[in-house]
Amino acid sequence: MNQKFISLRSGFAPALFAALLIVSFVGSGTVARADPFTGGLSPAVRGNQLADLNGDGAADTADDWIAFYGDTDIINGGLDCDAWTLVNQGADGDGTIDGSDDCTLIGYDGSPTGVTIVVVDGTFDTANGVPIAAGWPLPTVFNAADPTDPSVVASDFAWSTIAGKVDANGDGAIDGDDCSVGIIGTANILGQTCGFGPPVPPGSNGLVDLDDNELITGADTCTNGCFLGHNVNSGFVQAEGPDIGKVGPAGPTGATGPAGATGADGATGPAGATGADGTTGPAGATGADGATGPAGATGADGTTGPAGATGADGTTGPAGATGADGTTGPAGADGATGPAGAAGADGTTGSAGADGATGLAGADGADGTTGPAGADGATGLAGADGADGTTGPAGATGPTGAAGVVGLDVVTFTSPSNSSNKSTSATCPSGKKVTGGGYRIEGDKDAVKVLVVRASFPSAADTWTVRVLEGMNTPGAWSVTVSAVCATD
Repeated sequence: MNQKFISLRSGFAPALFAALLIVSFVGSGTVARADPFTGGLSPAVRGNQLADLNGDGAADTADDWIAFYGDTDIINGGLDCDAWTLVNQGADGDGTIDGSDDCTLIGYDGSPTGVTIVVVDGTFDTANGVPIAAGWPLPTVFNAADPTDPSVVASDFAWSTIAGKVDANGDGAIDGDDCSVGIIGTANILGQTCGFGPPVPPGSNGLVDLDDNELITGADTCTNGCFLGHNVNSGFVQAEGPDIGKVGPAGPTGATGPAGATGADGATGPAGATGADGTTGPAGATGADGATGPAGATGADGTTGPAGATGADGTTGPAGATGADGTTGPAGADGATGPAGAAGADGTTGSAGADGATGLAGADGADGTTGPAGADGATGLAGADGADGTTGPAGATGPTGAAGVVGLDVVTFTSPSNSSNKSTSATCPSGKKVTGGGYRIEGDKDAVKVLVVRASFPSAADTWTVRVLEGMNTPGAWSVTVSAVCATD
């Protein structure tokens, strides 16, 4: 079973009940004597298709419940299910009832297929396709996987009581985990692990705190069916209410109704896969020759073939007559030069010649490369300090500050360290009022990552309250320390 973290509904153990009593709010009658109730709980749908949580016969702004179906709230009687993508998903919505709140629930009603409820724009619209009539009670158990199973423990979500105490976590027993915050407006179901301000005694686990003071007293009593149509007596849910009498004996089984009409044929399924090829059969006998077809058209000319071989030389013909003399040809080229004669004897050496004139000066050579920079010189001595400037005029005196807070004090309170949602308060000493507050969360780092601070506010003139929820289920332990800043009234 899956319920929102603030109500500690996270999972159920083995089966609890062989069957649950389906509570109806149709009819009228007087309030009977006080009897603590054991059985399933559910609201009735009113004429505006909204759920009546406080049993006043109308569904309106007074009908709020945090985490009613799983993590999903009921707000002003409507189901905030815009985050659902599956049947009975129970996901947390956006906190507003509008046109996006469309979803489907499947509940137990004793039939083989259960009852399918369609929610449109947050309203409970139809049950098994039929518009829901005013006064129709919603199922007490919802189980999409097995709608024939009435067990609270195996359900997706359900509300029930055991001897007048609310089994808020649906595990089939009453203990410190049976607590929930923010039901029917500001009421609570008390439990030791929800972090209520005064520690909850074991005997108060699962009892209804109608006046939101985190204690069970005679003031936690109503006779107007304020808890899902049931009366409450000192925190105990009663079997009676304005529209609920004691359960009478079961009536005789009605006659079996006529068989329904046969439904239309379903759509044809997809074609199956092609089977494997069979083995090739033996070749058939050769058929008779067919008739000769008509002659085909003449084909295009073929390409020219290669040239044939050269034929043999013919016989030599007779000599022709002698032609006339040709003209004289040009003169021939000069002949080659003959070889040189032998070298003559050396002559005598002549006298030395005069010195030649001095030649012109050569051009200047190119400049050499620049040498490296020299080292920096030593820093010079510091100059003398300048004379002090004249003192400026004094500024104007500022206005007198406001009177300080009298008797300032800080009071802290730390919740138990565990993996449960918490509503923790710090209260000022007598005679002082709260002027501010804050909180500090400590514990397992993976648990702290998923925590959501739902509220941090002055819940009374002398009290600061902080409500912290787990954004998803986590086994890690954590605690919250609330600080209240107090001052003399």
